Parts: sequence; structure tokens; C-alpha cells
Amino acid sequence: MDNVIDLEVTSLALSSLTDFLYRQPVTMIATATVRNAGATVSPDTHFQFLLARNGAEAVELTPPQSLPSLQPNESRSFSATVAITQAGQLILSATLPNPVGQVEIIDNNLLTRTINAVDPNQVHLRKAAPSIVADGSSIVYTLSVETPVTLTNVVITDTIPLGASYLQGGSRIGRVVQWEVPGLLPDGAAPVFTFSVSAGNVAINKDYGLLVDGQTYISGQDTLATLIEGKSYPIDIKKSALGVTLPQSPLTYTLTIANRSAITLTDFLITDTIPPGANYITGGLRTGDVLNWTLPRISPYSQMQATFVVTTSVPLTNSNYRVSAEGGALSALGAEAIITVIGDETPIDPGQGGSVIITDALNAKVTQLLTIEIPANAVSKSITLAYASVPPPDSWLASPALGFTDLVFHLQAIYMPLIFRE
Repeated sequence: MDNVIDLEVTSLALSSLTDFLYRQPVTMIATATVRNAGATVSPDTHFQFLLARNGAEAVELTPPQSLPSLQPNESRSFSATVAITQAGQLILSATLPNPVGQVEIIDNNLLTRTINAVDPNQVHLRKAAPSIVADGSSIVYTLSVETPVTLTNVVITDTIPLGASYLQGGSRIGRVVQWEVPGLLPDGAAPVFTFSVSAGNVAINKDYGLLVDGQTYISGQDTLATLIEGKSYPIDIKKSALGVTLPQSPLTYTLTIANRSAITLTDFLITDTIPPGANYITGGLRTGDVLNWTLPRISPYSQMQATFVVTTSVPLTNSNYRVSAEGGALSALGAEAIITVIGDETPIDPGQGGSVIITDALNAKVTQLLTIEIPANAVSKSITLAYASVPPPDSWLASPALGFTDLVFHLQAIYMPLIFRE
């Protein structure tokens, strides 16, 4: 076959590691050298770089570029910029622009270059810290990296928690602690990086990550909370509602969420459950019988409230409510069951002797006892105490002026439970 052209790829290289992380296309320089291994002059040929993938069509990395004719045994190198976003094999494809007769390309020595493009999510930055430490003790944070590929020019960063004081470890720049590592190898013993702080009643650590080759940033996934033994828990939730309500009257539940720490806490999630037998009216974000509220932040030693309204004709018990903060690193359950019973609206007889007339001088002090009997099953929405001026028998002009300098109402309620005896 006198017209057979034997073009041989003698080298194929990339300007970067063949194992790399990608989050966006990674730019490399691909270089190839082609030799005419045949006995005749090769015609002008079109070459292009491809990325071959198992079970899928090859991806064109570059448009075809022309390689002038080669004499027998002559070699020529060329390169092109390629952008790679996935794993595969780098290959060089050759075509003749205008095939003539029986001329064909024979390449029995084709070189390939395997490229392991690894999703950054397969690189794990692990972090650990104690959940509680003794008062006065330091909190030690430990970071380690697990990687399936070689990482180069690694910078690991962490942030000193708000309200905490840096003690030692790493290189400190403001509130950032960092470590610079020339390279991390896969499948090896993960190196450990540590630093320590001291804190008041809680330390929240969540801003940490690593930078690879100055372009791929992998952020830490976990929020770590460390409590100080003997100090108050950082968050709290309480709940209130009327103990007695009328049938089908609006009943409001109020949840009070408190930040008891010296730092601003974020990412609050409040959860409550509609009591069995209640009819939901409004409040919160409802999913089935569960209500949720989110609060972006609560300032130090402050509190905020959330409410929802129901109606009912049966007694209610509400005890399933909770709050979490900092992505779930902190959580608190409601400690008190809220019980509401149904009462009857019963008119109240004010009884006798409810009127007091003051006719003495301005300095006169008059005390009047007014007794009101309220049935045990009554629901009183309000009790009104009122006063009014009473004109004298003659005209106002003929009498001294009359007014109040101090008018005080004392309302005393005494609960007297019934005792049954046989």
C-alpha cells in the first residue's frame, strides 16, 4: 500500500496535574507531537484534542487545526488551550481534509492521557470540638482533610467564634486562623490542624474551609456548638395561653424565645404543634398539624415572640414545641404543658354596697369593701371599676371644689378549692 500514511503520536501532555478538582472549567495546555512513521510524505492533516468518556460520545476540546505535510520520519509538535470539566481520556484525533484514493491514517501507537476530574464534594474537611468543657478550660478545634486526589497549594482557614478569645494554633490574621500546606496526598493519614480558644457560656464555630490552587474553595459543612459547664443554656423557649376559654372563642398561644448568651445567635427555627381538637385560624407556616417560624437572629440577652390562634370547643393540651438555632447546633424543648379548659359565660351579680359617696374634705380617706361572688366555671373577660363626680344638692358654685388626688382600686381574688369528705 504505497499510499498508506502512518502518523504516530509520540507524546501527549497536559500543563497541569491529571488529577484535579473542578467546580468550573479548569484551563490547561494540551501538547502533542506527531511523527510521520511512513515512507511517503504525509498530506496536510487536521488534528484536534478530544476527551473520550466511557460509554458516551467524546467531547471536542478544541476545533480542528491544520498540521502541514511531514516528510518521512519528520516530527512536529503543536499545542492548544483546553477547558476540562469532567473525567475521561485526553486523545488526539486526526482527519484528512480531502482524502484521495486509498490514502488513510494508520495510528497503532496512539497515546492517551487519563484525566481524573474530581467533584470537590468528594474532598471532605472534617472538624471536631467538645460539646461541653469545664468553666475556665480551653476549647480545642481539630480539622483534618480527606481527599481522593492529590491537592496542591492548600490553604485551610477557620474563624475564631464570636465572643471567644484566641489562645494558640495556626497563623492568626484578625479573626481568621489559617494553615498553608504545599500538598496533601490521597489515601494517606490525614494531617491534623488544631487551634484553641476560651469562651463565656457558648462558642459557635461554622465559618471554615480550604482553598486549593487558589481557585477551588471547599467550605465546611457542620456548625459546632460548645457549652461551658455551669453556665446557663444559650437558648430557651416558653409558652403561654389562657387557662380558660369560651367555646369557639379565639385562643392565642404565645411562644417566647430567648437568647441568654453574650453573642448574637442566628438561624432560629421554632416548631409547634396544633393541639388535638383545636381549629387552626392563623399564625406561623403550617404543614399539616405542624407550625414553623424562622428568625434570622436574636441579639444577646434578648427575646422575640411568635403567636398562633385557634378555636376550640373541647379542652386543649399543648406540650410539643421546641426551638433550634445555629443550624440545629443548639436546641431547646418546651418544658411546660399548656392546658386550656372550656368555661361558661356566666353573668356576675355585683352584689350590694357597691357605691361609695365621698362628701368630706379633700383630705378624707374612704375605704369601701365590695364583695363579688364569681362561680367556679365562669369566664370573666373584664372587670370594670368606674367612678363619677356627684353634684351637691345646691349648685357647684355654692360648694367647695371636689376632686380626687389619689384614687386606688384594690382587687383581691382568693382561690378556695373544694375539699370532699366522706
